[in-house]
Amino acid sequence: MNATGELGTVATGSADRTQDRSRVEEAVVQVSLLLASTREVEYSHLLRVLGEGTGAECVYLQRVPPDNRPLSSSALKGRESELLFWSRAISLENDTPERGEEIALESLLADKRVFAVPILSAEDTFYGYLGIAYDQQASPPGDSERILSIVGDVLASYLERRRAEKALEESEQRYRNLAENHPDPILIATRSEIFYVNPAGCKLFGVDALEQVVGRTLFDFISAEDHARVDQRLKAVLEGEPATAQRIEVTRLDGEWRIVESFAVPVVHEGKPAAQVVLR
Repeated sequence: MNATGELGTVATGSADRTQDRSRVEEAVVQVSLLLASTREVEYSHLLRVLGEGTGAECVYLQRVPPDNRPLSSSALKGRESELLFWSRAISLENDTPERGEEIALESLLADKRVFAVPILSAEDTFYGYLGIAYDQQASPPGDSERILSIVGDVLASYLERRRAEKALEESEQRYRNLAENHPDPILIATRSEIFYVNPAGCKLFGVDALEQVVGRTLFDFISAEDHARVDQRLKAVLEGEPATAQRIEVTRLDGEWRIVESFAVPVVHEGKPAAQVVLR
């Protein structure tokens, strides 16, 4: 081959490598955007994007329920796992894989160059493994391990966020169940708006539905003589001062009134300071 031909071959190879790197980088960006979204991720789509972008033959994700066990070589032993994978030969997603499907994955990984990383949160919570496999004859990206590590870190952050969101949802549901069935009137409010009142509170205020109270102010249901005192108490609670009980006069929508004892503590409602008020 003459010098011109050699230069042409080198230039073509360099262009191909540049194109491959751009494709890989684009796949990593797409995966990162998927995991940064507030929507729940479709893992089959995520694995396909990663596999096609990196030129892999197979990409797999083996998830385990997070717990506080330290990471070890037997991290999956005795633990239920969820196996998901994408391959160029077949595309398969199973929430509870059977033994035959596990063998199918093993056969896909046979005679492949496999890279895998543990999915670990910043607090070392173990979520499973992310792996990627190439044909032995193929030339995987030179930084395959780094790429996989980046995606694994972003995936761990996503799983940690989803776990925290689920815990928050469960906590809020437990609180709502407790408040909804509590015999004492309970409401959440600021100095300018009521956000929530339980059934006992609706009964006290003489209303039939939550919608008749939410959006109004607490002062719509309190005797004018008590407005200044209650406003001062709410302001103190929202600023973090210790809570103290006070007697107030509640005016119902039907014009009747009740003398109650109120007790308020600071809470966070939709990310903003508010007061939880219990009346009895």
